[in-house]
Amino acid sequence: MTICIVGSSGLTGGYVLQFATKSILIDRIVLPLRKKLQTEFANVSQMVCDFNNAEQLKAILAETDAIICCVGTTIKKAGSQDAFRKVDYHIPLILSSCAGPGTKTFVLLSSVGANKSSSNFYLRTKGEAEDAVIKHFKGRTIIARPSLLTGIRKEFRPAERLSMVLSPLFNPLLHGAFKRFRSIPAETVAKALLFSALAPDKSAQYLHYPELIKASEDLDLLLKVK
Repeated sequence: MTICIVGSSGLTGGYVLQFATKSILIDRIVLPLRKKLQTEFANVSQMVCDFNNAEQLKAILAETDAIICCVGTTIKKAGSQDAFRKVDYHIPLILSSCAGPGTKTFVLLSSVGANKSSSNFYLRTKGEAEDAVIKHFKGRTIIARPSLLTGIRKEFRPAERLSMVLSPLFNPLLHGAFKRFRSIPAETVAKALLFSALAPDKSAQYLHYPELIKASEDLDLLLKVK
């Protein structure tokens, strides 16, 4: 099986790559990148590309069985809302449009509360990205909607770091419909994304906190069985 991981230099995407390289179910991993990673793996093909170049992306994705899209930034890091949108909306859109006929599964990392009609720019953009992938991708689309991702990022985000410190106190208070707003380790989400790519028919289409936990556990079981 050949999978494509987009956003492998980020927190969650880095974990997806780490787990994917250890899976005997995966023969080849394709990484479209703006800049090559320093880490090298035997079964990983790093391909520097322009995410505005549809023909180049079509060639990269031609023999891919599944795409896992983990791209994501912040308005502060991107510099503007337009620059943010070019990452969080445009990249999922062009990937779903350029996927080959052999690509059966598209797994998108989104956000809890994503809604194209939201008054919040971030959540509206995430919702529009979800709709774009569902519209343009011809296979099975699986959308992960975690809340706050915990883990150590390369860049320092003060507000997010504070939230991670406080989240263990609030998580036990969130029950029922509010359970989806629990913080969750990026490592757990990465496992859920990879499981969804490897066993799409066994994964829910929308993964919130409970489904993400289950899919993460399912990946551990799947790899042990195989």
